[in-house]
Amino acid sequence: AESIRSAAIIGVGKACLERTWEKGGGHRIGYDHAAALNRQPGVRVTTAADINAENLAAFQAQFGVARGYADYREMLARE
Repeated sequence: AESIRSAAIIGVGKACLERTWEKGGGHRIGYDHAAALNRQPGVRVTTAADINAENLAAFQAQFGVARGYADYREMLARE
């Protein structure tokens, strides 16, 4: 049986349909990283952290991530 490695995203960013590369952009980089990680055999994003509860909830819904944290330090300590 293939073992699954867990991955975490710190700073999920804003759920937006288009990439925003203008100054201060990169708002969906957590989404891009999660999609890339989930495409890898044996890897799944299982937890995430973001200080913005709305962004975190949207990310969790998009990727089926059950555990989310407002503080990345708590996530790292628990996971």
